[in-house]
Amino acid sequence: MDIDSEFGDHHPGAAVTCGKISFASSADDLFYSDLILIWGGNPTYTQIPNAHFINEARYNGARIVAITPDYNASAVHADAWIPLNIASDAAFGLALAQVIVEEGIYSKAFIQEQTDMPLLVRKDTGLFLRASDIDSDDKEDRFFVYDQAKGQVTQMAHKTLDLKGLDPALEGEYEVETVDGSVTVTPVFALLRHQLGDYTPEKAEMITGTHPDEVRDLARQIANAKAATIITQSNFGKFYHGLEMERAQFLVFALTGQFGKKGSGINGFPMMTLSGHEGLIAGPGSLPPKVGTIPGTLQALPDILKMVWDGHTSEMITYELMRKQHSQGHGPSSTLFQYYHAGLSKYLGGANEWDDELKRSVESYIEDAFGKGWQQKPPEKAPKIFFEVGGNYLGRNRGYQHILSELFPKLDMVVTLDWRMSYTAMHSDYVLPAAGYYEQDSVPWTTPIVPFTHATVSAVEPLGESKSDWAFHCLLMKKLQERA
Repeated sequence: MDIDSEFGDHHPGAAVTCGKISFASSADDLFYSDLILIWGGNPTYTQIPNAHFINEARYNGARIVAITPDYNASAVHADAWIPLNIASDAAFGLALAQVIVEEGIYSKAFIQEQTDMPLLVRKDTGLFLRASDIDSDDKEDRFFVYDQAKGQVTQMAHKTLDLKGLDPALEGEYEVETVDGSVTVTPVFALLRHQLGDYTPEKAEMITGTHPDEVRDLARQIANAKAATIITQSNFGKFYHGLEMERAQFLVFALTGQFGKKGSGINGFPMMTLSGHEGLIAGPGSLPPKVGTIPGTLQALPDILKMVWDGHTSEMITYELMRKQHSQGHGPSSTLFQYYHAGLSKYLGGANEWDDELKRSVESYIEDAFGKGWQQKPPEKAPKIFFEVGGNYLGRNRGYQHILSELFPKLDMVVTLDWRMSYTAMHSDYVLPAAGYYEQDSVPWTTPIVPFTHATVSAVEPLGESKSDWAFHCLLMKKLQERA
């Protein structure tokens, strides 16, 4: 199961804005920052081995601002503490954005080149103006701006962000002839300015409880910083509207150009793992690693070449191949799996009855995603055997009682591999003793903002009959091979 979405470590705002949840630099990049916002975490308490990077950055002259409801361990050691009501971070971020736009302290050059804010939007549909709107045979992923240099609507380059002399307008309304007739279009930035009118610091104070002067002062600090960064941990994803909290953070930094330079950006979900192992997961074990990964590469080669031709970067290609695998059934979405097989549909399906922002039922949105190929469908049949390895499925899921009452009765067998009698183990038919962390060789997947991957060697032999995860899986596969 996908553990990130189960306990809210999936950084939804980063995912929808950047197409990935890992969007960060290493901890030593803080030494280049002159403004560090601790916004969405408490690293002095929860990242003790890494807290010295923040303190040392402060010795170098960086200003530390903690934005948090409680006066916590990180706020104690900050230069300023901005208190706000819990779960009001989205409104706070929009108030910062409102000041930045209203006072004209945004980075126009960055917005024009690096964001979608100059792109034209149809006022009749609220959707981007696309080449397929003008010529039905043209492509859907070609967008337009109003070029002030030529005084006309112009298609943006597709393979580069280089403006090549274009001067995209950020405001104004323009008429365009489409297959539907003449339509009015306007830049995203103009729509944003209008929306931010509801989030002046005075209006936002009613939601956040933060004084308007604090908001204006911080907005100016961010805009004028040489390099500002946000340290945000796996926190907002645990809130119902955590998506919007993270998106507001990205908006503030996009407006001020605080991306792409040393000491800037959002440290949301840093991770470091061994490079090059991904192909081995799909390669046959009967062949040497270098040979075993070739068939998978050859199979994907046509897709790779097409994406290279379309201007995709190597990172974009990797994500697209992963999405294709996901759509074919690899790695089911645990949230959707639980929605259909663990009783969550009873409790989430009617969310539009209490959430005014949902205009339709959750089910209709899900069916849309299936129909458009945005999301794979979970297996229609519930599994008969459930393995829990490396986690605590019942312990980490909200609404675990529904999983127990809806999913577990459908199972023939539950098996848990763990070094302790976890809550899931207590409800399992078999509990296999796993070796502890100091009883096995490993290369831990490291996060967050640590600049090292740690290879660990076992300090002692496994206790009793316990075995490492590696040994357990090898023995299991050996038995499966014998039976097969």
